Amino acid sequence: MEQKYEQHLKKQEDVLNKLTKTFNMLGYLKLIALLILIGSGIYSFYPIFRLSFLVSAIVFLILLVFLSILHNNADQKIQYRKGIILIDKKYIDRINGKWIVLLLLISSHII
Repeated sequence: MEQKYEQHLKKQEDVLNKLTKTFNMLGYLKLIALLILIGSGIYSFYPIFRLSFLVSAIVFLILLVFLSILHNNADQKIQYRKGIILIDKKYIDRINGKWIVLLLLISSHII
């Protein structure tokens, strides 16, 4: 039984690592999009480049919103996986008998 939870825990930790890498990459992409958006916004005030940089600013604003949505979804998935990992660790502790010790320690501090 314990082996089942350990395999599930390993699988969830692998998924969490992949999600964390995706989360970090989306963060970097958001930063780049924001910097380009700011640069395009500044250059759109020059009369020669106004239209091209204004269009660029609008495109990168839309990209920034899209990346923010993806970033938020990745964060929610990370939090979900962390919860599953915590539950698996509690089940493994419970199977190993550490659960009772934990409850005794908590109850002794409460009283």
